[in-house]
Amino acid sequence: MLQSALDSGFVPSPAYLRRKQKDRLFFGVLLDGYTALRVGHLGQQFCSENDIQGTPRGRHLLHISLHHLGDYPRLPARIVFAARRAAEVVSIPAFDVTLNSIVAFHNTKSARQPLVFLAEGAGLVTLHRGLGGALRRIGLRASEHFRPHVTFLYGPDAVAKQAIEPIRFVVKEFALIHSEVGLSKYNVIDRWPLNPSQ
Repeated sequence: MLQSALDSGFVPSPAYLRRKQKDRLFFGVLLDGYTALRVGHLGQQFCSENDIQGTPRGRHLLHISLHHLGDYPRLPARIVFAARRAAEVVSIPAFDVTLNSIVAFHNTKSARQPLVFLAEGAGLVTLHRGLGGALRRIGLRASEHFRPHVTFLYGPDAVAKQAIEPIRFVVKEFALIHSEVGLSKYNVIDRWPLNPSQ
């Protein structure tokens, strides 16, 4: 259908192309219920005190992205299979993460600025690198850049980095997630537990 439209002289806009790619696949760390609740309360308090407009993301969507595997018109079974194979070889201990500051990233591609909690933890870097290496060895893409964060909402204003009361939690697993783009819906395809902390 898209090819026939191109043959007729129709030039699709980026928005049109985005609508054709409704299935996003990525690896991430989902926040546990208690941590998501704390992030929600602190985020809403911060927005109220700083007059920041925007709708907070659902707590079930709060996560730290590890690797974005791609956006597709239809979820590709072969990519899902390969991603699962890569995840199976990752073996690291559970680790601590701290959310200790908040900032709105400058997004040049959109008028909406992502307001995020920045995350720190050596284990996150280890997990990102280990999983990335496994993905590349099996022939899949892996994200080179990594600035771990939890996106709270998308708003119109830039916000300078500010320290917050730290939120600490333990990462015990990571997941392969199918995001239905535009529907605020995540489907967890599989989860991999990390080794118990030593």
